[in-house]
Amino acid sequence: MLMLFSPFISNLLRNHRIDAVLQMYWNYALFQKKKKTKKTRK
Repeated sequence: MLMLFSPFISNLLRNHRIDAVLQMYWNYALFQKKKKTKKTRK
């Protein structure tokens, strides 16, 4: 999955849109965390 996004991310980095990449990654990480906590809690 990461390989799929690497060209997109490198393109953003070339355009100096690092803040956008970090924001996207942060949102994804939070989404994954929420999914995990929901799964572990029964």
